[in-house]
Amino acid sequence: MKRALLLFVFCIIFCIGCGSKDKKMDENTTHKIVDDGYTVTWGIKNKLHGLWISEDGNALCAIQDNDIKESEDPVIRYMLYIPLKYAVEVNMTVNSNRMRDVDTDKTYLERNIENFDVKVYGIGGWKIKNEIDVLEILKEKNMNIMPTDYTMFTTRMYENKPCLVFGAEDIVPSNEDKNNNTKRMIYIDVETGELFEKEYEDIIGDLEDENRINLIYTSQFSRFMEQNMGRVLWSDFDANYVRTLSFFEGCRQIHFTDIEDISENNTKLFNMFPKLKSLYDGIKNKNEDKVRENIAVDIVLTGNPSEEEIISIILPEGREVSFEGVKINAENSVDGKEHDIHSFDEWREYCKPAKDPGKYASPVVK
Repeated sequence: MKRALLLFVFCIIFCIGCGSKDKKMDENTTHKIVDDGYTVTWGIKNKLHGLWISEDGNALCAIQDNDIKESEDPVIRYMLYIPLKYAVEVNMTVNSNRMRDVDTDKTYLERNIENFDVKVYGIGGWKIKNEIDVLEILKEKNMNIMPTDYTMFTTRMYENKPCLVFGAEDIVPSNEDKNNNTKRMIYIDVETGELFEKEYEDIIGDLEDENRINLIYTSQFSRFMEQNMGRVLWSDFDANYVRTLSFFEGCRQIHFTDIEDISENNTKLFNMFPKLKSLYDGIKNKNEDKVRENIAVDIVLTGNPSEEEIISIILPEGREVSFEGVKINAENSVDGKEHDIHSFDEWREYCKPAKDPGKYASPVVK
């Protein structure tokens, strides 16, 4: 929801900036273009603090900065992973400047990327394996492009190469967007920095469909998680989430937007990651003033974990799962009817399955 809100705000700003009436003009006429004095800065901002492999070697835990101030420009944070080998940290800043044609009084946006950097960390040692200046690579290749959606960066394998992937298009002034048919996919090998271009894939619908089973942790979070955790922090259903990593076989990710969203009695999770327990205790012991540390936690599980396994990692030790009030709506049910749910078995029985689960998945890299 926060990502969606940021995109909505940005789109409103974009539309306001470009809302002047078109005026037909002679193509040979020279027009005076001036900066209209309005700039919006947006992008992705990440900082990894820790990266550990679980005691059994089948899961990873990443600790990352989540300090986004209310006054900050539209900036989002999310780490990416090549399970179980790398964590990929993307930092990108984009400026959109509103320009004005003095002769026609028409305004439009000009965009430019200020920085676009990638750090690749090896799992198990939290060491930087590679640093990639993507903006420099684009300049060397004379590629004046812009990501089409800064919430949709991902990682996947391409010809056995672990890659950062995003959709992109040529940068043109917003008043010329109607003529922009340049969308394509950009793949960057995170080990070598090599860049590949491929035909554009519009697969968001497929990825959302594969995440349908996780709706119990998203659309139902305010009801399901709050009543099971007994903590209002879990009522922000889009801050903490569970999702399927569709490009890697059997991988699911649990995201805690703040480390203190984890229960102090979460024995199973802390046994998996003893260093997470040490960090958690240290924060709890020093945090007498109840100041949030702004540290987010990602847990990536392999081996196709069940809903029961996932909830056992989220809930405190000994807490029984309550399904009171949990429903599957008609849109997401197998028979087009709403169903009351009393167990995970019923959830799996009535939740509409993905049409082609695992369609894009590659084996986990170890």
